[in-house]
Amino acid sequence: MQKVFNLKEEAEEYFSKHYPRASKGEIDKQASDWQNKIDSGKDLVKFFEERVGDVSGKKILDVGFGSGGIAIAFSLAGAEM
Repeated sequence: MQKVFNLKEEAEEYFSKHYPRASKGEIDKQASDWQNKIDSGKDLVKFFEERVGDVSGKKILDVGFGSGGIAIAFSLAGAEM
């Protein structure tokens, strides 16, 4: 069974590990930023699917330098990243 993605949980775990001095407010701000990027990524997935078709099961390579929001959005849509 696949684990359900929980952004807030993932962000708290990531930032607590990598930035142990970060305040709760800083972590919440980063989690919000990640969510905004994922939401924008979902719009890109929709745009992509309207032109190319369903992404489920497709292998997609995201060569980027951001937070991974687009890769997460494609993965949530069923693409293999």
